[in-house]
Amino acid sequence: MRLRARPALSSVHALASVWLAGCAPDLPGGRAAVETTRVRRGDLELALVEKGRVEAKQTTTVYAPVEGEIVWLCEEGTQVKAGDTVARFANEEIEDLHQDAKVQCEAAERRVARAKRGTEMQKRELELDVERQQSLLALAKWELADLALDSRQTVAYACYAQPDSSGVRAGLPNANDAGSGPDTLP
Repeated sequence: MRLRARPALSSVHALASVWLAGCAPDLPGGRAAVETTRVRRGDLELALVEKGRVEAKQTTTVYAPVEGEIVWLCEEGTQVKAGDTVARFANEEIEDLHQDAKVQCEAAERRVARAKRGTEMQKRELELDVERQQSLLALAKWELADLALDSRQTVAYACYAQPDSSGVRAGLPNANDAGSGPDTLP
């Protein structure tokens, strides 16, 4: 421990010197031998070595949730907080339970992964089905447009081939006209 010397400590030093002087053997002439020193500011180092017993300010009793042989214990005097491991037990039942829980956890992880893969495959199949249905819809629209065009052409041919009341076919070009014939529409 390092303490900063203060004027009060210097006074203590001076008083200690006077006290020690009273304990020194007497010199001839009734004077005592006194060691003197000049007082100055500086660091004052103190060391104190004592024997004793230290007790914790606060203690807590800990109960183990299971019975068993303690195979590890934290070092005495270690500061711990809630949740820290302070002891380990050798207990086959605990090890068995731990191993069973680990196996169940791994199996559950595999089931989750399998379900994710299945979901992804179903999603892709549904996407392909949507694409297939969109293609069928486009084809049906194209066929509908083609049929509508065919029906207009059929109506046009029907109008072209129908004779009017005078017996002349409506819209028929003259036989002498260029481009006449059944393939040519007005």
